[in-house]
Amino acid sequence: AWLFGHYAFGLSGASLGALTIIAGMPTAMNNFTFAQRYGAFVRESSQVVFLSTVLWLATLPVLLFIFKVGT
Repeated sequence: AWLFGHYAFGLSGASLGALTIIAGMPTAMNNFTFAQRYGAFVRESSQVVFLSTVLWLATLPVLLFIFKVGT
């Protein structure tokens, strides 16, 4: 997302940081909700939501440091 935002759109600073952070956010809970409603891939979708959330929690501090958020 950073490369795309920087080179394709010429973004920098806060706009580029916001794009990168938003692109890395966890998978939406809607996926699991629809899977549960229609009875298809419920376990897989719940695992994807869980894993993406855990990875996001590990990645967020790194991204905040790189983009110097809160300083």
